[in-house]
Amino acid sequence: MDKSWMMIQDRLKSKEYLEGVQSFIEFATKNLGPQDEIRCPCVDCLNGTKFSRHVVRLHLIRRGITISYRTWVHHGEHAPIFRDHPSMRNDDTETNEPGMTDNHENVDELPTMLEEIYMSGLMDDNIDEERTSSERHNLLKFMKFFDDAQRKVYPDFFKDILPNCDETVPWTLYEVKKFLRELGLGYEAIHACKNDCTLFWKDNATLENCPTCTECRYKLNDKTGKKIPHKILRYFPLTPRLKRLYMSKKTAAFMTWHKDKRVDDGVLRHPADGEAWKDFDRLHPTFSADPRNVRLGLATDGFNPFGNMRRSAPGRDIDIYLQPLVEELTTLWEHGVQTYDALNGQIFTMHAAVMWTINDFPAYGSLSGWSTKGYLACPNCNMDASSQSLRSKIG
Repeated sequence: MDKSWMMIQDRLKSKEYLEGVQSFIEFATKNLGPQDEIRCPCVDCLNGTKFSRHVVRLHLIRRGITISYRTWVHHGEHAPIFRDHPSMRNDDTETNEPGMTDNHENVDELPTMLEEIYMSGLMDDNIDEERTSSERHNLLKFMKFFDDAQRKVYPDFFKDILPNCDETVPWTLYEVKKFLRELGLGYEAIHACKNDCTLFWKDNATLENCPTCTECRYKLNDKTGKKIPHKILRYFPLTPRLKRLYMSKKTAAFMTWHKDKRVDDGVLRHPADGEAWKDFDRLHPTFSADPRNVRLGLATDGFNPFGNMRRSAPGRDIDIYLQPLVEELTTLWEHGVQTYDALNGQIFTMHAAVMWTINDFPAYGSLSGWSTKGYLACPNCNMDASSQSLRSKIG
């Protein structure tokens, strides 16, 4: 169906636009049946409010249709399957000859994920009616991403040879970061004390000096006079990344493999076969009742929160830099977060728990706060350790 009329600006004087509006109304009438009201896709309503067809027609003529609403899912049109999009078809590899693989299996799932994100926001009609302008704006952004993701990708990725793509491809680092933030893949920059005493975060966010050692938060750039923090923790939030695992049907299926596909035959092949997992299930039956809840391992080897390998790692002060993660994990454990499961088309409350830490023995000491040297070096023996002095060392 030709939807080029949606881009026309001079709506009242354009015969093509008026005919396009009529074709939209007819399409909705044909697919939705004898409903008195339909969702209005004008630039103000954004499919959040239902009106009679006559009112919707007037809105579209006076206000214009949302140009990113290219797939009319609210009016009976099925969302396109990415692998069937014309730009991704490869007619030369359709035969299943020996040694050949189906290219569809390796196709980027971004458009499908964006579609699922968009659809997850439309699961409940009551939510739609009460959706704030900010939430509507986010849906509009995802609709634009979905449209952009289906554009053809050119093999030679250089700006001077890409035709008419300035509005699609981000050409600066700032634009790339902005795009990733809008997809929920950005990071939070948190200033830290130069002596690793505290983070300038939460209650300390506006302080100019460290509340512990009184060191100044900033160093001064003599060339520009701009305040530059001594240290910056770049924190990548965990929650949106866990939620994103359920936005793809493929990865959502992997998330419950331990429940749906694993064979419990007494052989240790997966963490779910181990005693730690089983003991956790016995202690926390509510958590284990939903296999979509996430169990995590925390690895700290090579952890450098400053983005600069020339700076020394925080060592025993690592707990300062783990504060954002600890707070996020506490929320995921105690309250959970509403998550859309693309595999089942459901919204559920996802919880998460850290079950393992992965590190060598010195890093274990820094992470846990337990001394790994001297008389109490063994975390299992604790106060009952049997030790013997060997010259200047404890054995």
